[in-house]
Amino acid sequence: MQNSSNKSIDWKAPHELVDVGASQLAYWRTGSGPDLLFVHGWPLCSATYRDLVPALAEDFTCHLFDLPGAGRSQWSDAAEIDIVAHVHTLGAAVGQVGLQDFAVLAHDSGGFIARHLAARLGERVWGLVLSGTEIPDHHSPLLKMFQVLLSAPGGASLFRLMLSFGPLRRSNIGFGGCFHDRSLIDGSFDEHVIQPLRESRRTQRAAISALLKFHPGVVDDLADVHRKISCPTQLIWGDRDPFFPLRKVDGMRSQFDGPTDLHVIPKGRLFVHEEFPAEYASVAGRALRKARAKAARLVAA
Repeated sequence: MQNSSNKSIDWKAPHELVDVGASQLAYWRTGSGPDLLFVHGWPLCSATYRDLVPALAEDFTCHLFDLPGAGRSQWSDAAEIDIVAHVHTLGAAVGQVGLQDFAVLAHDSGGFIARHLAARLGERVWGLVLSGTEIPDHHSPLLKMFQVLLSAPGGASLFRLMLSFGPLRRSNIGFGGCFHDRSLIDGSFDEHVIQPLRESRRTQRAAISALLKFHPGVVDDLADVHRKISCPTQLIWGDRDPFFPLRKVDGMRSQFDGPTDLHVIPKGRLFVHEEFPAEYASVAGRALRKARAKAARLVAA
C-alpha cells in the first residue's frame, strides 16, 4: 500500500483504487500517527479536505476515499449510488485498507455516513468530528428545493449549466449559500472539487441520483444512532449555516452518548472547512488529540 510521506497530495492521482465489489474507490493516505478517516459530503469529493490534511497529517495518518459516483472513483452500473448504501461501502473500504481503530472527520452527508459507521463499529471509533451535517427532525427546505429542481424536466441540464457557468455556480442555486465569501467558489475549490464533477456527465448523473434517492425520513433515525456513539464528538458549525441551522444543534448535541463539544465559527455557512481551514484544523486537531489520549488511558486501564 502506498503511503505519502509528503503532506501535499495530488488530488488528480489517487494512491490506489480500493476494490469494494461494484466500485473501485479512489484512495489517498498521508501523514503519521493514529488513523483518521475523512468522509466527504454531496456533491463533493475528498479534495474538499485539501487545506485540512497538511495540518492534521502532522499528528495523524489521514485516510481519504472518494465515495462511489464521486471524484476519481470508478464504478459499474451495479454500484449503489445512495447515501445510505455508502455506509456499507465505506465500511468495506475501511476493512480493505486494514483500519482497526480510528477517528472520523466528516461534513454534510458525509456526517450521516460517519455517524452510522461510528455507531456500528463501537469502540473501534475513538473520536468524531462533524460539521454542517444532518440534524434529526430538521428537513432542510434548501435540500428539498434542490431535489425538486433536479427531478424536474431539464434538471440535469440545469445542473450542468450550474457547474460550468460562474455566475450561476456562485448563486444560491449553485454553491452561493455554502460560503460567506462567494469568491472562494472559484479558484482552488472549483479546480479540485467541482472540476471532476463538471468534466464527467456520468459523475453528474450519479450525483443527481444520490440526491434524489435521499429520503428525509432517514434523518430522523439519527437520534437513535447518536445514542450508540460513546466516543468524544466535536461539532464545528458556522453560525450562518442555511442548511443545518445552528439554533438546532444544541438539541442534537444532547443526544450523543459520549461527551460532545460545540465550536461555532462566526460568519461560517455550510462549508466552514473550506472557508476557515486554519481555525477548523486547530479545533479538530485539539479535539482529536484529546480523544486519542482518552482512548489510550482506557486501554491502559
